[in-house]
Amino acid sequence: MTGRRAMIILKKKEIGVGELGGGSELITKDMTIQEVVQNNPETIRVFLEHGLHCIGCSVARYENIEQGALAHGIDVDSLIDDLNAVVSGAGKQQQG
Repeated sequence: MTGRRAMIILKKKEIGVGELGGGSELITKDMTIQEVVQNNPETIRVFLEHGLHCIGCSVARYENIEQGALAHGIDVDSLIDDLNAVVSGAGKQQQG
């Protein structure tokens, strides 16, 4: 089990998931929806505004952002841009 856990941690670092509570790393379309929401709760609003309402769905655990966006006819590049804007703080300035 230790080997499997190490592999998961390495993969997260490889695709740019921030440390717990960090939430400032670049979001990419190959990240799972659950990873992004857990590390960056402020992104929930962006997912919902784009029509990706599967935040609490069991599929969010293993489906990446690109898969979810394509399944719902959502422009994945626009979604990623908006997610990263919120995480970087730019989205907060526009909203409030």
